[in-house]
Amino acid sequence: MNTNIAGFKLRFAVGLTALALAAIPLNAAVALVAPAAPDTKPESAALSAVPEPTAEEKSCRDGLRFGITVDKIPSECRASLVGTLGQKEKWEYRRGYLFFDNGVLMAIRELKR
Repeated sequence: MNTNIAGFKLRFAVGLTALALAAIPLNAAVALVAPAAPDTKPESAALSAVPEPTAEEKSCRDGLRFGITVDKIPSECRASLVGTLGQKEKWEYRRGYLFFDNGVLMAIRELKR
């Protein structure tokens, strides 16, 4: 009787897994076809949601380019070293993170506000 319970559990687990895998494409199709939720925000809120960047923020954004070195980070960015791992460095700046490899900017991650 113990083997019947073990066999049932195994068949149940396999069947549940198969059902979950079969439902993945169905969920994707429903997500593509489903209508978008109505926008409940008033129009004035949508227009005023994005503030105009300051001159300091523009200067920071314009000064960051892939391939620059750490010493070329604009002072307006207010960057500070967060951590290192071998030749890789992670810097935090006013809009997110800067990732350097061997002293060269390789990636920029901007955080949403």
